[in-house]
Amino acid sequence: MAKAKTVYSCTECGAQQPKWAGQCPDCNAWNSMVEMVAVATPAKVNPRFSGYAGSA
Repeated sequence: MAKAKTVYSCTECGAQQPKWAGQCPDCNAWNSMVEMVAVATPAKVNPRFSGYAGSA
């Protein structure tokens, strides 16, 4: 099972950062970064490479 990724989200502006910081780099709010578990999104399948294999 894969390890859950952690991101830090600003409670003021919603910006997300991979590491905790005392100040949000986007809106400059202090102590507004909270730890959250990142939600994994399923990979999109490129329609060009899926389905029909053709005849041999």
